Amino acid sequence: MRSISEENDSELEREVQRLNKTPKKTFQLENGQIIDCIDIDKQPSLDHPSLKNHVVQRKPLSYPKEIKKLFAKEKPLPKASRRKSCPHGTVPIKRTTKDDLLMARKFSNDFRKTQSNADATAPPTNHVNKHHLCVVNAYTKYTQTYHGVSGYFSMYNISVTKDQASATNVWVTNNIYQEVVYMAAGSMVSPSFNNDSNHHLFVYWTTQIKGFREGCFNTYCPGFVQIDTKYHPGSFLTTGNNYGVNIYPLDEIPIMIFQEELSGHWWVMLSNQLKFVGYWPKDLVDIDGASNVGWGAFTYPGTTGVSPPMGSGYKPDHVYNHAAYFRDMKYLKKELEPQIPADTELETYLDPCYAIDDLHYSGSQYWGYDFFFGGPGGSCN
Repeated sequence: MRSISEENDSELEREVQRLNKTPKKTFQLENGQIIDCIDIDKQPSLDHPSLKNHVVQRKPLSYPKEIKKLFAKEKPLPKASRRKSCPHGTVPIKRTTKDDLLMARKFSNDFRKTQSNADATAPPTNHVNKHHLCVVNAYTKYTQTYHGVSGYFSMYNISVTKDQASATNVWVTNNIYQEVVYMAAGSMVSPSFNNDSNHHLFVYWTTQIKGFREGCFNTYCPGFVQIDTKYHPGSFLTTGNNYGVNIYPLDEIPIMIFQEELSGHWWVMLSNQLKFVGYWPKDLVDIDGASNVGWGAFTYPGTTGVSPPMGSGYKPDHVYNHAAYFRDMKYLKKELEPQIPADTELETYLDPCYAIDDLHYSGSQYWGYDFFFGGPGGSCN
């Protein structure tokens, strides 16, 4: 662990104790991480001051049949049958260390700086040791009309060093009148975050309202309420496809963020089995709809300033199993009606060592609106 003052070390120790609740059950993963099964009503996210009187919602109060159709015929998530589960009434929470907090805080702070300037007309300014992007935004300026985003993305086996990260995700954001709300969910390869080089689920949120900022990745701070007994922020997803592998379909993840109409909570959902991972409560993220939604990827260079591979590590070349893809991209309006984006709603932004290609509506029910993306990384500035 890096050198820190005695005062800061004591503060970190107190925060670790607050986050690590007394478990009902504990198990260790293959990568050495410890998962605690915590009483769902006593999970650390509920320590947030805005959630003092929050009643945990076990599942969405309502969701339209159209959501089921999005995932009706997809294969189960990779390794689903081998996944360990927590007992009923408890949720899996990764046990946090002081090293975890130091890493997560730096990573979150850098990512927040990247996103704070991001809107549809002003791409983020990136620097050495900051995140680099390859994104597609759908936006409606100064009105809040989006209530969710969904899509499927492929995952590849890529080489990422200890302090680097490479992620693919969907997001919703509200960037109106200098107030920013941003929520994201997807897959991340990060040895420092996940203790291995596999793909793991991540969530992230940040708010900046009246000059006050808060938020974090996963459950490294109070906020995201965990619901599912198997899938949680940090869950192993897959080792990833090999470049050029001759299988169809490839390992991919269907993911959705949506705002449930009755409660106003923002839910993260995975898979054909309607796995509701958890949600950001309306008490914490009090917006009715969002001004932007998006699909894409980001990388984190670490201390060297050299960005890792994104997607498969190869730029698009019009071959299905060479570059990573997003397919069946949709956003959700009021009543969570899925809609295919219009060309006029979309803008792209990417750093120079990555590429986006074939952004279009395919006319296929399977591919829908799609694009290929990624690249080898390197010096992106």
